[in-house]
Amino acid sequence: MARSSQQQGAKLLERGIGIWPTQLPRYAEIVTLTDNHEDTLVRMKEIDDPCPAMYGSWQELVHPLGGTYYFHNTKNVLTPMNLRRYMDLHSLEDFIDVSRAAVNEDGWTLVVLPTIFMGEERFQYYYVVPDKQVITWLEDLNGLELEAQYWKHFEFFPYQFRMECPQVRCIRKEVVCYIGESPKQKTEATTLSQSSAALMFWNLDQMNQVGIHLATIETEDLANNEMIDETGVVFCCRILYILRHHQFINRHNQPEAHLVRNHELREKHRSCKALVFMGNAAAMMLCMPITIGRIRRTSVDGILNGVEVNSLVDDFSSRAKNQITLSYYLGKKRNMFIIITGIPTSFCVLRTTGSMMGSILGFLSGVAIDFKPSAPLMIASIITLGIVLASLLVLVLASCGPGPARVRPQ
Repeated sequence: MARSSQQQGAKLLERGIGIWPTQLPRYAEIVTLTDNHEDTLVRMKEIDDPCPAMYGSWQELVHPLGGTYYFHNTKNVLTPMNLRRYMDLHSLEDFIDVSRAAVNEDGWTLVVLPTIFMGEERFQYYYVVPDKQVITWLEDLNGLELEAQYWKHFEFFPYQFRMECPQVRCIRKEVVCYIGESPKQKTEATTLSQSSAALMFWNLDQMNQVGIHLATIETEDLANNEMIDETGVVFCCRILYILRHHQFINRHNQPEAHLVRNHELREKHRSCKALVFMGNAAAMMLCMPITIGRIRRTSVDGILNGVEVNSLVDDFSSRAKNQITLSYYLGKKRNMFIIITGIPTSFCVLRTTGSMMGSILGFLSGVAIDFKPSAPLMIASIITLGIVLASLLVLVLASCGPGPARVRPQ
């Protein structure tokens, strides 16, 4: 009897799959309004807070972001599985008992998530060790950035996690260290600090916002026995995960660290906005003549004069009629002669016009993206573009129609 129970326990342990907290497919599930298990009835003159929903020995908890997860108080187990719809709760508790007996550590917190793998129910899990601030498993696994994963766990499951204001103060100091400036004397950050900020918080401004928010959490919770509430815990643990992950990639010389050192990100400092505005406006106004001059040197001569373009194409067509004849023998005693009779003038003009418009639009979009012009400059650019469009339309009409300036050779 004891041997059979041991075999069942070993089989249950084999169904466990060790994961990291970041590998959880979800840590909270939104409660649906059509759930039949939820009792929303309020009794007459009832003013007490509603008790947390219980499913057997499991207590339903609400995450600050609005999701739900479940905690087993006697076994110190957390699960993100929605127990409202989970039908095999007995199998889950059997795995928890066997895993707890194997680890034999009551102070460690177990996180388990039932899943179906290859048609069989498996249990994804990991253990949290509060004393060492790491996570661990019952088998050999790749312990990648265990310190960072520890803080990611409490971002997902902040229940009963005690964080004091001095810890928030330490996080602020770490953030300030990455900024590269002293909190008392403002100095410009170095290039490495700027690239570190861009890697972790996208840019220095957002990193400063993180520091301000940490200061707000510390100040507001000083009056609450210096204990941080769950919303502050979620935010602080998220920042700690980012910091520990950054320390890990630099300590172990990961490829991301090479990216930080080799591809530095520098902020653009613009001391004279008026000069930049004038330069952009001049570039916009000179766009049309520069583009026209470039097309004159690279394309047919006289692109601004539709008559000259027409005469050039007509001359080319007349030469093609006299000199280019293609013969092809199709069958017995049958010859086909294909003669190039002409090239449409409007096609050439429209093609050139399209190339010119593409160049102008590409230039304007590049200026808008790189230089980030102001609203007046964008209005001036649109007006310039309208003038160019009107000029090109006149040219197209002149090239297609006979026009008063057309001179035919006698």
